Amino acid sequence: MAMDPKDIDALIVAAQGGDREAFAAVVVDLYPQLAGFLAFHAPTPELMDEVVQASFVTAFEKVSDYK
Repeated sequence: MAMDPKDIDALIVAAQGGDREAFAAVVVDLYPQLAGFLAFHAPTPELMDEVVQASFVTAFEKVSDYK
């Protein structure tokens, strides 16, 4: 079951403070939703994996911008 958006917000705030485990919890929670969505749009499973990975890397790099 997916986390409540308020829980995700709290984890992102913790990640902004340097808590990598909090960001990992967000990834674990959101991965199935993102991968499921992309499975219908990516031409191959390999490309889906690459896009999911790139998405989470970008989110991690930009976590300080989250409001």
